[in-house]
Amino acid sequence: MVALQEQGCHNINLVTATHFLPWIIRALYEGTKMGLTIPVVYNCGGYEVPETIAILGGIVDIFLPDMKYGTNKTAFLYSHADDYVEINRAAVREMFRQVGPLRTDDNGIAYRGLCIRHLVLPNDQSSSYEICSYLKSVFDPQDITISLMAQYKPVYKACDFALINHPVSEEIYESVKESFLSAGFEGFYQEVRDLDNNFLINFKKRKEEPLTGKS
Repeated sequence: MVALQEQGCHNINLVTATHFLPWIIRALYEGTKMGLTIPVVYNCGGYEVPETIAILGGIVDIFLPDMKYGTNKTAFLYSHADDYVEINRAAVREMFRQVGPLRTDDNGIAYRGLCIRHLVLPNDQSSSYEICSYLKSVFDPQDITISLMAQYKPVYKACDFALINHPVSEEIYESVKESFLSAGFEGFYQEVRDLDNNFLINFKKRKEEPLTGKS
């Protein structure tokens, strides 16, 4: 990590790191003794209990969690997580308590704070609206940075669920985007028409056809 800092990296980005947490904390402790000063980013799925996030107090500078689902019904249907909403929301609250709003330097590079990602799913805008409504009820929208993503790709077992077995439509994404903007949330938004869907595999077709070994 210190070597990366010396090469000019802006931060140390820990991606899906929760299951390595004891070793990561030790490594960061050793890195700090060796001169590590750049921000530490905790890039996670947001399904961590608050007690786990609390351990990171004073260690992590930037939290980048997902808020995947706005209802437990959807969370259970697609991820078998019927307690997702409660755990996710508690984790986000603890993250904000530790680091507060996202702050950037004069070059626009973040150095501390919370940025919440939400991937809009096809035919599930009501779940997105629930997330928007919850965040507005708990936080000042000016304090929360949103990264509203549109690049959902139907892979693996998505073919078993007709409602999500295709990319999100521009209409649905724009509807969700408008709800966040109207609520006062700023952040990062995408243009659906600019996304490249040329390399999607039809898993449903592959599932129904026998593997022949022929190209």
